[in-house]
Amino acid sequence: MPAPALRSARAEMPLLAHLTELRRRLLRSVIAVSLAACVAWYYYDQLFAVLRKPLDQAVTAAAQNGTQVTLSMTTMTDAFTLRLQVSVTAGVIAAAPYLLFHLWRFVTPGLHKHEKRWVVSFLGAATPLFALGVAFAYKTLPQALVVLLGFTPDKVSNIIPVPVYVSFLLRMLLVFGGGFVAPVFIVVLNLAGVLSAKALFSKWRYIILGCALFGAVATPTGDPFNMALVAVPIIVIILGAGMVCWMNERLRRTRTTNQESLADDEPSVLHPESQ
Repeated sequence: MPAPALRSARAEMPLLAHLTELRRRLLRSVIAVSLAACVAWYYYDQLFAVLRKPLDQAVTAAAQNGTQVTLSMTTMTDAFTLRLQVSVTAGVIAAAPYLLFHLWRFVTPGLHKHEKRWVVSFLGAATPLFALGVAFAYKTLPQALVVLLGFTPDKVSNIIPVPVYVSFLLRMLLVFGGGFVAPVFIVVLNLAGVLSAKALFSKWRYIILGCALFGAVATPTGDPFNMALVAVPIIVIILGAGMVCWMNERLRRTRTTNQESLADDEPSVLHPESQ
């Protein structure tokens, strides 16, 4: 009979190995983001021009109504902080496929072989869905800025600190990207046996309410049309994820039924041994 200390060490080894694996993959992910951020630092001027474009479009439209908008830097460190913020955010977005790969490799040991194929497909879909959410936010942001700038009183100019604008823009891009990727994680949780389709569909009221609140926060225009323009696509994507979860559970039940279909009193085939 093994000693208590030996049993304790054996019991802790799987957890320690799991934590070691997590630390190793986090370290590689941080290195990947850092390298991508260094590249983004070099191309900062081009990136800032892309980030400024939605505001330029909104300023052009607002100028037709007599609204003046000026970008400004308020402290000596704003320029450096802004460049660092843009570079790190661009590094996270550029390294997203690599980060998802390590996420996949980390959860692989807990999945069966047939479930791994499903997870590969849906983690592969996470990157284009994230890009779709970012592109959607980038295209709709000028209209939202026009509405927000339209509340400016007469004979008042808007002096917008550049870090404030960039933080607002990056937050919107990441929020929309994450909103479009959320259904992928719903499917992954279902494959891992954490979330069932029944539990997901039973909360449909809260899902619709949450998507509506998300649309209201993500589009601070007070326009129900723009709110629905954000909420409805996410609801449809979540509904599609729920259908995939339902199909996966149905296939899982079918396999379980086939494995248990052999009756207890049914004789099994025996292979004669050579005498």
